Amino acid sequence: MTENFTIYSNLEPTQISISSKYIPVTTTAETYSNSIRSIFNMIDKKEALEILKTYIDEDCVNSISNFIDLRSLASIVLWLSNTFQINISSISITEDVESSQPLFIEIRINNCDWEKWKYLAKYTKDTLNREGLGDIAGKVVLVCNQAMQIS
Repeated sequence: MTENFTIYSNLEPTQISISSKYIPVTTTAETYSNSIRSIFNMIDKKEALEILKTYIDEDCVNSISNFIDLRSLASIVLWLSNTFQINISSISITEDVESSQPLFIEIRINNCDWEKWKYLAKYTKDTLNREGLGDIAGKVVLVCNQAMQIS
């Protein structure tokens, strides 16, 4: 069995398939779209890399993978894309200027205003915390390009 997801990026919607060998037996189809944790359980590191290559280049992958688990990040991306059908423009890592230590991962979103951004950020953080992924919640920031007037 394979689960299909759609990734919305700067290009056109892209259909991807995830092998079901990582799907827990007790998970229902409804849970997939509502749970970051269930998506995390479905993907392996290779699949996570394929998902993230849509948004980041290979050089950035190493920096990001030293800071956050790539499966976790890919799970958030799939969950955002499929729950809210948002257009993610890019993913990047922000580092401290003086120490060069990573501070957070930015997931940049197109076509959202302040209200939508506020809702997405709060709902995503709450979901990560509720699903026991609070350590990741403090490492990922959603940035709305239009709300920040960034193009």
